[in-house]
Amino acid sequence: MGNQKRFVYLGLVIIWCFTIFIFSHQPGEKTKETSDIISGPINENIGGGRDWGIFIRKGAHLFEYTLLAFLVMLLVSTSSLQLKYQIPFTFLFCVLYAISDEWHQTFIPGRYGNFTDVLIDAGGCIIGILIYLLIYQIKQKRLRSTINHETNSSNTSGD
Repeated sequence: MGNQKRFVYLGLVIIWCFTIFIFSHQPGEKTKETSDIISGPINENIGGGRDWGIFIRKGAHLFEYTLLAFLVMLLVSTSSLQLKYQIPFTFLFCVLYAISDEWHQTFIPGRYGNFTDVLIDAGGCIIGILIYLLIYQIKQKRLRSTINHETNSSNTSGD
């Protein structure tokens, strides 16, 4: 079962990295059109004289790397690495991918690499790792509770 999980998680990481690559490979005009589809109605209804497109684009960066870090944590959790090494490995992998993504954009018409985006991506990595750790802690607590309950039940059933 462990190997099956590992291959599923690896596949999800690869698919998500490819998805990020595809979004980054779009010319600048296309990315503006895409964010305008979302930000247009927000600008019209909430507006306030602010162009919400930048928030949509930066929010997309945050989401992309939150999910990437969460998926990488799932993948490395199937390895023999201890949790204290899984966290920096995941962060480093995701930030290096973010740097390569920004570099990739420098070759795309109308796009450019942006260090601020790498920082936003790194923030997303931290959020993804924290979400994984929160779920991990909840699962560990439930497991301990189940073990304690079974131990207490077996101790009292022999009376």
